[in-house]
Amino acid sequence: MNHDFRHLQGCPDAKDAVTCKRETNMSMGAKNFENPDWRPLERLIGERSEQFMWMWREGQVQVYKHIRTRRYLLVDGEGKCYQRTAAGLEPADLKQQLKRVFE
Repeated sequence: MNHDFRHLQGCPDAKDAVTCKRETNMSMGAKNFENPDWRPLERLIGERSEQFMWMWREGQVQVYKHIRTRRYLLVDGEGKCYQRTAAGLEPADLKQQLKRVFE
C-alpha cells in the first residue's frame, strides 16, 4: 500500500513519503502501530470516543481519527491535545481541536 500522508506529517516539501517518514521519525519519534490506548480519548470525551479509530502512537501521543469527518485528534496520556506543524507536534487548545474534529 502506498499512502501519501506528507500533508499530515508536517513535511509537505519532502520529495517522497520515505524522506518525509525519516524526517518525521527524527523530529517527533517513531510511530508505533501496536497496542492501541483508548484511555486518553475516553477520559476526554467519554462515549463519543466510539466515533474514532485509533491510528498509532507517536512518542507519548495517541493519534485518533474521527470516522465521519476523517480529522485527526492527537492526545497524550495527561489529556493534552497537540497539532502537527512544520516544527513538529505543538500543544493545541482542547476546545478548538474538538470543535475542528467534530465539524
